[in-house]
Order: sequence, then C-alpha cells, then structure tokens
Amino acid sequence: MTGLRISVAVHAHRRLIGEALAGYLSGRPEFAVVGHTVEWPDLVTLCGLGPPDAVVVDLDTDLSDALDWFRRFNALFPSVRMLVTYGSLTPQELSSAVEAGISALVPYARGIAALLHPLRRAPTPVRRSADGGRLTGREREILVLMSSGHNVAEMATLLDISPRTVESHKRRIYTKLDATSQARAVARAAALGVLDRRPTANRRGPERAAATHVVVCGPPGCLVDDVMNQVLATDPLIAERAEGPQMWRRLPEWRSRRSVTVLVAPTPLDWRFAALLDAPLVLVPAPDGGAPDVALARAAAVVPPEHIARDIAAVVTVVASGYLVVDTTHRLDSPWGPPELSGREREILRSVALGETVRQTARSLGIATKTVENLQSRLYRKLGVRNRAAALAVAYDLGLVDVTDQAQ
Repeated sequence: MTGLRISVAVHAHRRLIGEALAGYLSGRPEFAVVGHTVEWPDLVTLCGLGPPDAVVVDLDTDLSDALDWFRRFNALFPSVRMLVTYGSLTPQELSSAVEAGISALVPYARGIAALLHPLRRAPTPVRRSADGGRLTGREREILVLMSSGHNVAEMATLLDISPRTVESHKRRIYTKLDATSQARAVARAAALGVLDRRPTANRRGPERAAATHVVVCGPPGCLVDDVMNQVLATDPLIAERAEGPQMWRRLPEWRSRRSVTVLVAPTPLDWRFAALLDAPLVLVPAPDGGAPDVALARAAAVVPPEHIARDIAAVVTVVASGYLVVDTTHRLDSPWGPPELSGREREILRSVALGETVRQTARSLGIATKTVENLQSRLYRKLGVRNRAAALAVAYDLGLVDVTDQAQ
C-alpha cells in the first residue's frame, strides 16, 4: 500500500450506528472517512462529490428493500467497493446481495473489527484527476469556516487569499451541494457528514483509540446494571463502576485516563463527581425524563433508558472519538418534544443561518454583543448542540429555519 489512505463513506439509517462506524474507522491510520449519511439519496450525492474507494452500509432493513438501491449505486459508481454489515440473511438473500454488486458481507456477530480485512482489500487508492463535482481541500476549508459564521473578509484573511477567490469558492460549493444559500450549503454538508466535528489536535493512533475507558456513575439499580452489561459486552470498551468512597479515591487515576463518563439517573452528588472527572459525558436520564436543559447543556449525548440496549455502546464509542451526538429523531420522539424557541431565539437562529458574526447580529438586532452570546448559548442548549454547523443541521431537520430564500 502507498502513503495514500483508503477513502471510505459510511451509510446507516440508524444515525448512531453510522456515527460509531465513522468514528471507529477514522481512528485507523489506513482509512480516511469522507462522510457518513442516513438517506440513500444523500449517499449518492456524497459519492458524487468524489467517489471513495469503499462504502460501508449497515443493513438494518429487509434486503429486498435495499436491493434496488444497491444495484443503482453499483451502476453509478462501479469502481466503488460496497461492504454491507447485516444481522441475518438466508443463503438465497446472500446470493441476491452478491448479484447486486456487493463486494463483501460482514455479519454483526463478527464484530466491528471484522470490517477491517475486507476494507483493506479495497484497491490501492490513486490520485484521481480533477473532477468538477468533487469538493476540493480548499472548498472543505471554506465550508468549515462558513459553518463557524465567518464572513468573506475573515475567511480571506484566515486562508491568505483574496475575497474574490473566496466568493468563487462559495459559488462552486453551492453548485456542487445544490444549495442556494450559505445556510443550505452548511446544512447539506452536515447531513453528508462532510464537516468533521472532532478536534483534530487530539487524534490518537488505533491502539489508544481502541481502548476506551468508561466510568459508569449513578444510584444502584437495574438501569446502571443494564449500562454496565452492555458496555462490558462491547469490545474494546472497558467499564468500571463508580460508587461509594472508592470513586473519590480513584478520581485522580480516572482523570489521567482517556475516559468517558456515563451518568445514569444521576443525583446532585453524581453531577458533582462528573464535573470533577472532567471527561466527555453521556447521560441516561431517569425514566420520568429528568431535567433536559441541564442534560443538554453538560452532556455530549443523551440516551433514553428504553434505548440502552440498542444505543449505549455505539454512543460511548462516538463520544470517545470527540463527537457531539445529535439525533433529531430521538428529539422528535422524546417526551420533551421539539424545542420551543422564543421570538428572539428564532432571530438568533436566522442570523446563524445567514452566517452573521455575533457582532453583526448585535448590530442588526440593536442589542448588546453579550446578550447575543447568551441567547446563542441558550439556543444551542435547546437544540442539544455546541456549534453552528450542528445547530443548522438540527434546525433544518426540525423545520425551525427556512433556508430557501437566504441566498448569499
């Protein structure tokens, strides 16, 4: 293999599974994850921006529902290897999958590490010629800066290019993402998994990334037992229970390790311990729903009690990789319902969608910069996010912002 990494796209209707797969593969030095999608048309769009070497698809539906998409994808991108993970398939279904152009089938029972061998068999990546539909490295940089709310002048200064060049890149980005506004472009990029939400300075090699230490904290009971059982059964997660006086004695040791804290129906004392541990936090609230505002302000992810068996291991894996888990489906189904935004918060959201800076928002609304910052923080808490890109992705999915008439 050359110095080039194997490029991989991930597709899963279950958003958390897709995030977990993308996070796991991103931690391996031989792979470069170009994006992760939930809907089939988005996968086609993502690959149209530049076909990867391989696509990993999580098959969570009947094979018959997906076969047509497999055939269409293979016809559009015949050089892209498609690897499918599945729960159970009959011999006849396996034969149909192969006929549809699937390169490899990996059963769930073999675990996530079983994907590595067939992925490594993907053709050695080569430098492809320039392609009009591919997002270039510069365009990805522009997208990230757009998602952070920088204006053209600021982007030009940061990238040491002219404002006219920035405008040219933005126009090409809009064309490639079929967007008519900055907000729509950022929302589309977030939906395609193009915007990397992990802090790159903290990337670790596969050995460190493969050993995630999980501290489970909360009152004794069946919920804590369920979390411990699911985490302990998932390789390569390592779980320890924090309870009694020993949790305080071991606090220095746990602080020095690469840990994720899982708070289960936490008491005020548990919250205090989590603050001292200062590790990425996953919250499993009490069955009555708990306090969503506090949870979303301090947790990187929230897993409802009824979804422990399905989601907790995947969520912990994603959070350990530096992701903030944003799942609008759960939010719509949650007992709290979609967030209710005040008129001022909607104005702040519209400003974010327009790509305005905090100072520009303050001027346009006639309020203090500090007030804008406070309103924006409150808006992020309600949406369960911590940055502009995630806020736009969630707001767009929930229909809270209209991006069709905000051309820039």
